[in-house]
Amino acid sequence: MATWVSKTGLKTNPGTQALEDAACLVFLENEIAGFAVQHAEYPREKFVEIIRKTWRKMSPNAQALAKTLTLAPSWLHWWCRRWQNEGGGGDKV
Repeated sequence: MATWVSKTGLKTNPGTQALEDAACLVFLENEIAGFAVQHAEYPREKFVEIIRKTWRKMSPNAQALAKTLTLAPSWLHWWCRRWQNEGGGGDKV
């Protein structure tokens, strides 16, 4: 268990990867909206980088599952409103 929590062997240890996948999926599905509101001062680029880093830590199976998540409407509304005047919106993960 200590190995999993310490992220030793991420991408090579199935237990470590499963725990990381679960944490990333929970963040994306349930916590990202609150995180965004809590860190509203972050520039758009920082949010994009956080999502990219989260994505890179996930296994291909978790990435496929993440693509099926329905994000909270409040998060999508906040994201769009926050950067509507910055010309953003086409960022690729």
